[in-house]
Amino acid sequence: MNLPAPSTAAQGRLSLDLGDQSHIDLVLSQADEELSGLGNITLDNRTEQVKATGSLQGNKLALDVVTLNNVLYRLDLARKGSKVLGDYSQIEPGKRKVSGIADGRWET
Repeated sequence: MNLPAPSTAAQGRLSLDLGDQSHIDLVLSQADEELSGLGNITLDNRTEQVKATGSLQGNKLALDVVTLNNVLYRLDLARKGSKVLGDYSQIEPGKRKVSGIADGRWET
């Protein structure tokens, strides 16, 4: 019987406030420099599930967060300790791209 290999992925929680008054909560797994995870976005008292993929290189965190309705949040963040700060773009099919500031916390 083969046992699964032990996981070497680290886990963390990312909580972000976006400039459009929305909020993203993610649980991320990291294997090497690659990140993936699941979470929620809350906007206008409405919560929707999201899926995230991205990379962490040094203190630079790049994430693509996609909602079930195919709205893409592209995040370009810098991490300093447990704080993260940077820019995001909201790309929704058939609508104008919206950009703003994202800031929050990363807890491992």
